[in-house]
Amino acid sequence: MFVVSSQTPVETPGPTIPSGYEIVIEPFVEHDGAVGSVDFTGQTTYRLYLEMQNESDFLSCISGEADNPMMILSSSTPSWYNDALLGEEVGAWVNPTVLPFFPELNYDSWLTIGGATANDEVEVSVAAGEINLLNEFGSGENVVIDDVTGTALFTLFPCNPADLAACDFSHAAFAGEDLRVLIGQITTAGELSGQMQVQVFVEGDASQEFRGIIPFTPYAPELLVDGCTDSVACNYDSDATEDDGSCVYCGAECAGGSEYYMTVEVHAEDIIEGQTTYRFYQNMVNTDDFLSSIYGNEDAPFAFETTTGFYNDQFGGTVASNINA
Repeated sequence: MFVVSSQTPVETPGPTIPSGYEIVIEPFVEHDGAVGSVDFTGQTTYRLYLEMQNESDFLSCISGEADNPMMILSSSTPSWYNDALLGEEVGAWVNPTVLPFFPELNYDSWLTIGGATANDEVEVSVAAGEINLLNEFGSGENVVIDDVTGTALFTLFPCNPADLAACDFSHAAFAGEDLRVLIGQITTAGELSGQMQVQVFVEGDASQEFRGIIPFTPYAPELLVDGCTDSVACNYDSDATEDDGSCVYCGAECAGGSEYYMTVEVHAEDIIEGQTTYRFYQNMVNTDDFLSSIYGNEDAPFAFETTTGFYNDQFGGTVASNINA
């Protein structure tokens, strides 16, 4: 279970989130005056997007609960603009026919899954717990959803799961050609930060879904630090936030400053098609150093692993001295 603080957003996505799935915030309009009956001077309307990896990725839900709180925070007071009389808390519920008469509603704050107005034809529903997300968000003040039941904005999968080829991936809850889904609009004079739990069907396949926490500002894709994120690797980088495939699991890099260390060297390649033969060496300091044994026990386990298994001939030997040259 990935439990986070109920007051401070996490800095990086939860462990269940695949690489490349990120929440980004983009300025939509920077205001310098009044629109309709509202003076927006000094405020910016931002749009929040979940960026995904495949055109057919489907955003099913955004949510928050005790173990994975939703947080939407702004540094200003009030936190954001929300029209108490005519506004909607869900973008997909906005009636586009009223916008020409009340143009300030174009910059109202709302959450959504794909739809900016009802014209986008995304049916977004809400399942509310002890803390009602829509009431909290509609107040125009910071939101923390951390009750046991939680609240979710969700939309049902619009295709036949048995016939994904017939799906219309232009539906606004699919990533589509731009590989992103709109999840919110917020007009504020402050700086935004927070996190949301998302549920995504990878390539539209519900059996391949994942869910977990993704933060937004101050975490941002441009702040990712590439490096090795596997703590068992020799070159593990505790500052890295994005694994770049550079992890090393054998070789002199593991020496860690010791003068006695093991190295692994390539001995031959493709003698058996597609395979590499490696040799292991214990490096010493003195010419008269003598290697007496290699062993393993409860206190110092002997561990040898590969990602694919390894070749062992039926006529071979477990130790080299048993092989008849």
